Amino acid sequence: MNTIGRSIYPLLVLGAGSLLILLLACQSSSGVGTGGVNPAEDVGNALTDAARLSAGEYHTCYLDDDGEAHCWGNDDHGQASPPEGPFIQIAANSVHTCALRTDRTVACWGADRDGRASPPEGTFEQIASSSGSEHTCGLRTDGTVACWGNDDKDQASPPPEKFRQIAASTYHNCGVRTDGTVVCWGFEEVLDRGAPPQGQFEYVSVGNSHNCGLRDDGTVDCWGGNGALGDDRASAPSEKFRQLSTGFAHNCGVTTKGTVSCWGWDYYGQCDPAAGTFNFVAAGANHNCGIKPNGSIKCWGRNLDGEASPPDQFR
Repeated sequence: MNTIGRSIYPLLVLGAGSLLILLLACQSSSGVGTGGVNPAEDVGNALTDAARLSAGEYHTCYLDDDGEAHCWGNDDHGQASPPEGPFIQIAANSVHTCALRTDRTVACWGADRDGRASPPEGTFEQIASSSGSEHTCGLRTDGTVACWGNDDKDQASPPPEKFRQIAASTYHNCGVRTDGTVVCWGFEEVLDRGAPPQGQFEYVSVGNSHNCGLRDDGTVDCWGGNGALGDDRASAPSEKFRQLSTGFAHNCGVTTKGTVSCWGWDYYGQCDPAAGTFNFVAAGANHNCGIKPNGSIKCWGRNLDGEASPPDQFR
């Protein structure tokens, strides 16, 4: 869904990392910034794990070393049937997917109800993904935000401010301003469940009714709804992280030790991560996929549509 980390494209970005699909020194399902890539250069050299991997609601997408998109899982609306690339960031949503081309324009495919797969013209640094979203938001190269698609809760009406990173969810979005503070917009019922904590954040990641942010010291703060079942999705652990990603009602992050820690709703086993170390983890609605140090992809959680079963070539 939304993914954030300590560092994004190899300093092709300024410090914006979920949905955008951001990343630590590895990792956008989020957003992720690019700063520009010369199509004549090796696209693979400009790709971070955060830009490569995005987990949606019922499908997952990944960019190979050539920037070509590969998706698996539900394809009822063509959301897992990408066009030819190359791309430098990909964002899997619910029934549509968007990706950032090498010229920093946006391409989307899948269901286009309310215009969710019809991006505006212009150049972008990041696309903010959300596994359950009927809209999409992008961070333009001038730091302003543009959103398209369903706007019935004002989720596609961003404030006229400048940001360094944004994250999208079903009915609300949050962003990190250029001064490091966080602001959210969209459905008032969700926003009323808790205001962003004071202070500065490196990145923010957004769930259905809760949000989490990563500070520069590796600590995580969460706020918003903790769930009717008391799943503690908005109760962050005390350990330190180098990257974080938020799903519908759960969160996963790569700790400073390289292991993955998850918390929140665990009905599908989405909070029971695979063993070993990871460079990056992307949280979908109810499943997660992570990139191991050897480059292979490991997924866990809901797999009813094959969203947690990557192709053999990436295992």
